Amino acid sequence: MKRLTIALALLVAPALRAQPTPTTRGWNRPVDPYRIAGPVYSVGASDITSFLITTSEGHVLVNSGFVETVPIIEANVRRLGFRLEDVKLILASHAHFDHVGGHAALRAKTGARVLVSEGDAEAVRNGGRIFDPGGGGYVWPACPVDRILHDGETVTLGGVAFSARATPGHTKGATTWLFDVAEGARSLRVAVYSSMSVLQGVLLEDNPEYPGIAEDYARSFRALREMRPDVVLAPHASFYGAEEKARRLLAGEAGNPFVDPGLWNELIDRQERAFRERLAEQKAARRGKVHAELPSSVDPGARYLLYLHGRILEREGRRAVSPDFGAYELDSILASLAAKGFEVIGDVRTSEVGREYALRVADRVGRLLKAGVPPSSVIVVGASKGGWLALEAAAELGRDDLAFVVLAGCGPNTVALGPRLRGRILSVVDRSDRPDASCESTFAAAPRLRGRKQVVTDLGLGHGLVYNPLLEWLDPLGEWAALPAARGRVLP
Repeated sequence: MKRLTIALALLVAPALRAQPTPTTRGWNRPVDPYRIAGPVYSVGASDITSFLITTSEGHVLVNSGFVETVPIIEANVRRLGFRLEDVKLILASHAHFDHVGGHAALRAKTGARVLVSEGDAEAVRNGGRIFDPGGGGYVWPACPVDRILHDGETVTLGGVAFSARATPGHTKGATTWLFDVAEGARSLRVAVYSSMSVLQGVLLEDNPEYPGIAEDYARSFRALREMRPDVVLAPHASFYGAEEKARRLLAGEAGNPFVDPGLWNELIDRQERAFRERLAEQKAARRGKVHAELPSSVDPGARYLLYLHGRILEREGRRAVSPDFGAYELDSILASLAAKGFEVIGDVRTSEVGREYALRVADRVGRLLKAGVPPSSVIVVGASKGGWLALEAAAELGRDDLAFVVLAGCGPNTVALGPRLRGRILSVVDRSDRPDASCESTFAAAPRLRGRKQVVTDLGLGHGLVYNPLLEWLDPLGEWAALPAARGRVLP
């Protein structure tokens, strides 16, 4: 689900959305460490896992969790009687903020070498400041990469050989680690699974930043089925029933519950089925296209959405990154809107603009209507500053039969527009955002509106709500666009 340097200052600086929601905070509760099998130990948090593999020449750590997971890992390693300073290698399942967020801090504490797959190296090295086709947008402390790994390479320490198997899809460099350990007289094949889940908002078709994502998923599932491990571990404890297995293990159950070879196919089946279902849904959906300008040929039967982005892109360009909220995933947002069946007009403003740009938006809407597109098939969506521009366009158009969506974009300027506002306006804002991002005061000053509604999310993202294509605002937007045009009545 989600960017600093290796200085001590980074450990006390804000985690930059490292744990933005109650759900992800729940993944990071401290839990007791325990031995899984042979020299393999669980040293992570409640659902964000981290595995310590001890050897005669030092130790290997797989996954570092969030920035905030590092103290949990350190305490658990020491509770087991090992020295954190003896960790020589840091590996990862995939480069998401909840699995590599602690890499920089652990490298600084241990001096260990960080080894990362080719596909994820840039994300680790830059602290996630790239587009993340796996639903990212969160940043973490940037961490040097000491060695880049390729599919099938083996890393050996103290007689334990770790095979890096490329299983991309969840990220471009997702890696499943295979290695053998001794459990008594028996040799066990251990797999630390990469994860093949498909996060919400990830496009499996026409993904502009990861064109081959569906093909990668399909190839990875085929490769995974050939691995057949005895012990199945994963970046999330819930994937392999860790809590229940640990309880049974610590209760002294005969046999090791973590030796569970049948789980592998169950896990792969479950995640491949979810992938196939998501792919089928996206193939079946009527998809629109993304346009930088109003198309020269307008289809009166299509639905059109004009998307107006936030101010940060005016200042920093299409790849803007906020120190507080991460990357502004414009391309993913536009593609997600197109996936809902809209023909999306989403140009990038290259300089600071004012009301003159809102007049341009109003002109575009007028041209669509003149070309025969019904008002119910046109919607203007504005995020942050784009919300103010959308409301300026609404005031200029002065029509009761048009719909607008404002994402965390209200403020004193929009209250002043109230008496001129017409049409239907949906506001979506996160509870943790600044108070004036709410449109309640604007609505109170707009008696001529035919429809008004405010959705308040509770994600803890603040203004970062608008930086990614989240279902929490995409779904209300789709419902608002589907409402019939008002005919002399006030909609909810």
